[in-house]
Amino acid sequence: MSTPPVRVLIVHNLLWSHYKSALFGALHRAAEASGQMEILVAQLARSERSRAGLSDPTGGEHPYPHVLLFDGFLEEFRPLARFRALLRVLRNYRPDVVNLTGYYDPAQVGILAYCKFRGIRTILSNESGALDHVRRDFKETLKRVLIRQFDGFICFGRTSAEYLLTLGARPDQILTDRAAVVDDDRIRQGYEAGLRQREEKRRTLRLFPRNFIYVGRLISEKNILRLVEAFADFQKKSPESGDWGLLLLGEGDLRSDLQRRVVELGLTSVRFLPGVPWYEVSATLALANVLVLPSYSEPWGLVVNEAMICGLPVLVSERCGCVPDLVVAGQTGFSFDPQNSGQLAKFLQTFTEFSDEDRTRMGDAARQQVSAFSLPLVAEQIRVGMKRIAGKA
Repeated sequence: MSTPPVRVLIVHNLLWSHYKSALFGALHRAAEASGQMEILVAQLARSERSRAGLSDPTGGEHPYPHVLLFDGFLEEFRPLARFRALLRVLRNYRPDVVNLTGYYDPAQVGILAYCKFRGIRTILSNESGALDHVRRDFKETLKRVLIRQFDGFICFGRTSAEYLLTLGARPDQILTDRAAVVDDDRIRQGYEAGLRQREEKRRTLRLFPRNFIYVGRLISEKNILRLVEAFADFQKKSPESGDWGLLLLGEGDLRSDLQRRVVELGLTSVRFLPGVPWYEVSATLALANVLVLPSYSEPWGLVVNEAMICGLPVLVSERCGCVPDLVVAGQTGFSFDPQNSGQLAKFLQTFTEFSDEDRTRMGDAARQQVSAFSLPLVAEQIRVGMKRIAGKA
């Protein structure tokens, strides 16, 4: 008699999230191919208020079985309503394993308690690391209590796994510490298309022969003003700087302030590029030679994955969670103190002192380093881990 497939219910906050859509799709394909698992994703809401007015980055593509519980912003629906909706799905689907996305949501904590009572195995997906925010003792104590209730963990990277271990998780409970994935194939396709149009776009935008690029929201947490000022310092001190420009791709509240500061500093080699959907970012990366991510704090920094898939070396704030996994000093790029403008300017200069061949070698090393976060590879790690947690390995 054949063994019935493991049934996995994944609870996720937002249907909007494109990188999670890619992971869920890959996990669904891996589950189908195994013939031993089926998944259902319960999406709590379509989006959140901070993303109001933004188009759906998935393009409406959700290649996995899912149910949307609330067609609106997550903040519009109270925890009790979310808990009841999740409970209905759980009772109807009757999963062997439930994958929750946070210990901060009262609705999901309620589902965790229900699963413990019913003997349903639970897995927590975690993106946070110890350095993301100021940690307070009473909150950390509460987290320790909650962490010990889970049977397994899916971690964005090494820092998020290490953080959970400090809260009481066991190493054998970590299904993967490489869940910070992006849609590799689509990014490569976009980059290759961008390469074909690169020279024409460079002429149209009047770009410098070589360029650093920042990609993301133009907000204070991203530390872009320091990047602009460090770039100005680098241009004053470095004879190699004349061939280099700085591209700022994105939208945000600081755009006008940044533009004003660029004028004050007399920078003629900074270009502001309008924000684009995620699937067009890699085409713009084709205009650049080095990615810079100067954030004061990032749980990960998925744009670093995207740049490395495209073969760009990277210069990343040491407060970004991706650094221990992806940034190998002198090989794939460098990391720096986001409070230290002088250090940032020095690393900008270091990149300009490398030859084109040196930067190409670093880009090749970056591609190799990020390959450990390949979407199919990580999806299979998660599938195998879920099956083990269900007790049917």
